[in-house]
Order: sequence, then C-alpha cells, then structure tokens
Amino acid sequence: MISKKAEELMEQLRKTYVPIVDWEQINWEQFRADIEAMVPDGPYPKGITFQSDVIGGVDVEWTSVEGASEKIIVHFHGGGMCMGSASVDRFMLSHIAALTKRNAVSVEYRLSPEYAQPAAVEDCAAVYTGLLDRGYHAKDIVLLGESAGGMLVMSVCAWLKLNHVEMPGAVCAISPSVDSRYQSQSMRTNRETELAVNLNLAEMMEAIYFCGVDPLDPIASPIHSDLHGWPPTYLMACRKEILRDEAVRMCVRLQESGVLCELTIEEELFHTYMLHDIPESYEAFQKIAEFFSRY
Repeated sequence: MISKKAEELMEQLRKTYVPIVDWEQINWEQFRADIEAMVPDGPYPKGITFQSDVIGGVDVEWTSVEGASEKIIVHFHGGGMCMGSASVDRFMLSHIAALTKRNAVSVEYRLSPEYAQPAAVEDCAAVYTGLLDRGYHAKDIVLLGESAGGMLVMSVCAWLKLNHVEMPGAVCAISPSVDSRYQSQSMRTNRETELAVNLNLAEMMEAIYFCGVDPLDPIASPIHSDLHGWPPTYLMACRKEILRDEAVRMCVRLQESGVLCELTIEEELFHTYMLHDIPESYEAFQKIAEFFSRY
C-alpha cells in the first residue's frame, strides 16, 4: 500500500502527463524556466545551506550539512539531459546529505540540445577529478543521480575506467538509462503505466543528445563497457516505469562482472518519485543513506 499523499500525486500526474513530446517545437529557455518555477521550496532538514562554486571549470552548488564528515556526495541532476538544475533536486539531495552527514556538490552540466554527448559526461567527470585535485580521496566520494543523472553516474564510471582514474567509494543510480538504443523490454510493456517519462524518449535522445554516437560506445551505453572493478552500486527503479529494465539489466551485468550491486524495485510508485515530498521519499532516502554509509 502506498500513502494517500502518493496516491493523490499520482492522480495529478495522470492528468498532466504528456506521453509524446514534440521536442522540435520546444522553446527551451521558456520550457526550462517553467520547470524551475514548479519546483517546491523544501522542506529541508535543519542546518542545511546552499552555496555556488566552480570546480574543474564547471558551475556547481554545494549542499552543506552542520557537523559533516570529510566524505562527500557528488550529485548529477535529472531532466532528460535537456532541463533541470542543481536547485531542482535540493529536496532529495539535502535529506540524503543530512542522513549521511556528508556535504554534497551538485553539477550544473551542459544541457542538450545546445550540447550533445559527451559534454555532460565531461563536465561531471571534470568536477569529480577537480575534487580529487582539491585533496578529496576517491574512496570518500560517492556518486548519486536520478533519471538522466542516473545515466550520468553510469557514464562517468565508464569514463573513469577508460581514463584510468580511481573510482569513487560507491554509487547510486535511480532509474538510469544505460543503453543508448533503449532496448529494454519495459520500454514496450510499461507504456500504459508510465507517468513521467515521454514514450518517444529513444527518438528524442537520439535527436538531441546522442546524435549518431556509436550505440556500443561504452560511455554512451555503459552496459556495454568493461564493468570489472566498478564501485559498489545501488540501483533503484519502479515496477511500472518504462526504464525499469534498464536498471535490471545493468544489475545483472554488474553482478556478472563481480561488482557488488543491489537493486530495489518499488511496486506501486513512479519514475523518480523521491523528488516529491511524500512519505515514500523519506524511506528511499534512508535506503540510499544506509548504502552510502557502508562505503
């Protein structure tokens, strides 16, 4: 059973959900501003502060926690690679930061369609290596991202492996896509139950983000990368979303490669539900915090 608050939110999403997006007609500047205006302001845990910074030449936002340890969360926001920002995800990130007693840094990576792959990956990797240059130890860094940000978590790990950079202590990817061809079965079987992700996602991403990249490229499609030596990984998804099997397939591949990987599939909820102030979100924050606290 899900909470009444979650049920009410899902009913609202059913009324506003746009299954097919005409990306060619979007005014991106206005579209992004409209999304930002819809973001709720909290609630945040006590003692949380936000501050802008530049790391590795990339704009970031720090989420600082009173009494934080020297360990750190690096966060990549969602938004289909074409929208979103650090401030959009303050609610989720601040609660996970508070539970883990870790300061967090959220990356303002370059967005499509203005910038195609691998610009966003390069920005996220630049922040990670910039933190190493500042004296942070790789083992004390964890990566966190949801939706497009979850994809970036996987892509950054592939980038780090290819470039012989030390991996972070652990990573968490929420509803990531891991295959630029989007061949997972749930992309077809869950079309009637999706409440957030547009059903022409594969076509849109090819047009505005992947732009003809080799579908077997390990950074564009992390599921095809060399996964040996990847950090402990926590994957989350929902039973009824179209991206569910991306996480399932990635979990299988990681485990086959000898990587510690845990997977949580929520039965009744929806894509990236933990961005909303519902009781189930706080349960998800606790699960993520407990995983990070082990590494």
